[in-house]
Parts: sequence; C-alpha cells; structure tokens
Amino acid sequence: MRRRTTLAALAAMLLTVGFTLQAASGPKKSRKPPKPQNEEVKYEAYQDTDVAQLVYKTSRKEFRVGHSPYLVVRFHVAEYVLISGHMSKYLRPDYKAEITMAPGRTKPALMANKTFQGRWKDLIANHEKLMARLEKLHYPKECKEAYDTFVKALSDELFLARKVAERMFASQDIRSRERLREELKARFRSRETEWFDRLMDDFESAADLSKFYPRFADLMIQPRFAKAEEQTKRAMAKVGVEFATAVEEEGDITAP
Repeated sequence: MRRRTTLAALAAMLLTVGFTLQAASGPKKSRKPPKPQNEEVKYEAYQDTDVAQLVYKTSRKEFRVGHSPYLVVRFHVAEYVLISGHMSKYLRPDYKAEITMAPGRTKPALMANKTFQGRWKDLIANHEKLMARLEKLHYPKECKEAYDTFVKALSDELFLARKVAERMFASQDIRSRERLREELKARFRSRETEWFDRLMDDFESAADLSKFYPRFADLMIQPRFAKAEEQTKRAMAKVGVEFATAVEEEGDITAP
C-alpha cells in the first residue's frame, strides 16, 4: 500500500515537472515556416534572412519574422495583417464610390432610381459575403481585439447600407427620412451626438445622399476602422513582427 502511494506521488511530481518545463520553454518555435491558419495562404521564408513573404489570393507582403527557429505566432499575426488588409482593400464594398458615380446624385430621386437601387443591393450582397468569410477566419489570440473591432466596423457599415435601402428606396418622403433617423439613432447617436443631429437634420431637409452618406460614414464608422488598424499594429509590435518594406512600396499580384 505504501509503495503504491509512493509511486502515485512520484508520477504526480513528474507530471508537474513536465508542465513546468513546457511552460518555461516559451512561445512555440519551428525550424521551418509553420502551417498557415487559413486556406489560400502561403509562407515563403527567404534563406539566410529574417524576411518572409506571405501570399493570400492576389495580395502579398514581406514581413520581418526573425531567423530560424521561427516564432510561430509571428507568422500567424502577419497572416492576419495580410488577410484583413486584403479584405479592406479589395472586398469591402465602396458605397461612397457608387454614389459618386451615379448621375443626379445630389437629388432625392437618386434613391428612387432602379439602376442605383440594384447596384446598391449588389454591394450589400457582397458585404454579406464578406461578413460570412470573416466568421470563418482563423487568427491568433494576439489579434482578437483588432478582429473584433474590424467586425464591428464592417457590421456598422452594413447596417447603414441596409437601412438606406429599407427606408429610402420605396419612398423618399419626409416620413421615410424620419424613420431612417429613428432607426439609426440607437446605434450611432451616442458616438457623436451633435454631428448626428446635424447630419440627420440636413438629410431630412434635402435628402441628398451624396452629402449625407460620406459624412455619416466618416464620422460614425471610420473611427472604428482606424481603431482596428491601430490594434493590429499593436499586435504586430507585441510579437515582434514588422513590415519588411514601406507600405507604399508593397506590391500586389496581378489577378489572372
């Protein structure tokens, strides 16, 4: 009986030591570039340098990730940076551009135009596909804060686009404008109370989507995108990964 107790105590002690050694070993490392967290992502480490190129779809960037053995988390953070940047640049719908390109964009009749309505709804459909992709995106815990903020900003943008379609496409009368104001109020007014009231007053008066939408998006939504970008930079700094070249020098792969 005493021998069994001693063996059990010895086993428990060895298990504790094992966990302690594992914890003391630090972050996970790999002699070769690790496996990407998401599909369509490729890692290529340049031999005898601290630089690796990451590719996702038609986008590529070079990052300083250190020398082998590599810290795995650096590649995974860099992967999130690459994918979120690709989504922002190529997949995020440009509602402002759609308004700018529309003829008669300063008139309430724009929102009654069937061609404009169809193109706006197409943007919403693409936006919904982007949100579905984001739900399946894998990312390291260091990027969770940035990811959550990015999702919230895109959700705000989709909410605004949907409400414009729901309230202003069937009718552009004063009652429709008032209903739009009421449905945006709960979500956005507390962020910039004075500006919200001014923008909605102007829209109720003139129903000029070309002035209302860009200003509203810049004041109520864009700050969240800026915050997500800052949080992403902090995640990079935390794990010690940085861009290998200036952002403006980075290239994109030409789509076939």
